Amino acid sequence: MSATSPTIDSKLDKESWFGLLFDPLDVLLFRDGRPFGEANRVVSQLPFPQTIAGAIRTALLRNTGFDFKAFSSLRQSGLNEKEDDNAIVKKLLACGAKPEIVQAEFRGPWLAKKAMNSDGDQKSYETLFPFPANLKESINDPDRFLISRPVSADSVPGWHHPKSLRPLKFSEQPNSKADIKLLTLRGLLKYLHAFETKTDALDFAAGEVVDPKQLYFRDFRVGNRIDPERLATADRELYGVGFLALQRDARIYVEINTTTQVVDQIRNHAISIGGEGKYSHVEVCEACDFPTYDASRKRTVWYLATPTFLDASDHRPIPKSNHGPVVSAASGFGIGVSGWDVSRGGPKKTKFAIPAGAIYFLDGPGSAVDFINYDGSEHALLQEGWGFAIQGNWSDMQ
Repeated sequence: MSATSPTIDSKLDKESWFGLLFDPLDVLLFRDGRPFGEANRVVSQLPFPQTIAGAIRTALLRNTGFDFKAFSSLRQSGLNEKEDDNAIVKKLLACGAKPEIVQAEFRGPWLAKKAMNSDGDQKSYETLFPFPANLKESINDPDRFLISRPVSADSVPGWHHPKSLRPLKFSEQPNSKADIKLLTLRGLLKYLHAFETKTDALDFAAGEVVDPKQLYFRDFRVGNRIDPERLATADRELYGVGFLALQRDARIYVEINTTTQVVDQIRNHAISIGGEGKYSHVEVCEACDFPTYDASRKRTVWYLATPTFLDASDHRPIPKSNHGPVVSAASGFGIGVSGWDVSRGGPKKTKFAIPAGAIYFLDGPGSAVDFINYDGSEHALLQEGWGFAIQGNWSDMQ
């Protein structure tokens, strides 16, 4: 999948990035880290990287005869041991997991919408990305989008940052109450290219800015809690659920770096994702043509395409780059992330992630591995798709 909206293809090169399009067969439920029980209402959000990566890897393992019971027993036998990423990999391999599945890398997930290609074929899809945190709709013109850029600390009265970061400033008043939008890859690249000039506003072409309401809605339902001992509904214990319902021309898109043989295990299959008993049909397509990393760049802007975890010991999480200091940054509010450890039979520790769309300006080339840091598990998180950042150039307006 690239900026030119490629079509679904059944013959792709080996050992490369592949795109996977998920077409849900039902409504979906992706929860955050908050507890859920009777008298509550949980509303589905879009999935986290670990959710999609876990579902795909589980489907691949199941289709290749992996012994899940043996793996669970092996992990439970070492509950009192300190289990790092290498220990889990060794246990997976010991239970028959294929190395190419264990070592597979992921990017995403993102939403995608059906689009016309150059031949008029509607079987192509465009990937959609969260709006950058420093890109806002103009309060005077909804078709004009403003870009805030780093300015000197002296130009903003009273500005002080404990890490000496410079403020970001718009050239005119943005609309702080505008609805959330998404960008196609073409639109995102146009945004990144704008930093190479003195541009402080953009007029996107038709179709480059997308309203999420065109892609999905929430299907709200009410249910009864089930008494686990009687396997019957509990009296007067109701709960509410807001399921995620994708529109007909919308898909969930994710990328996987592996071999053709591995991808063929789920090509045109239905795999479990989005709640118990929920399935999505999988189609394989070309991966996005993302910009390549350039170590020669003097000043760079980095767009965070997937959520990430950074060191938040001082409650102001900033990447620790060895390739140039961070000059300015913009981000949305942190999001709670948890999950369920099936083999250990309990919840995972709740963590707080920086949302996709965060922007970081560096006085140096930066590096893609700078944008994730959590408890020494950086490799495993990057492998799942967390902290995927895209590099661009920027020139100082001053």
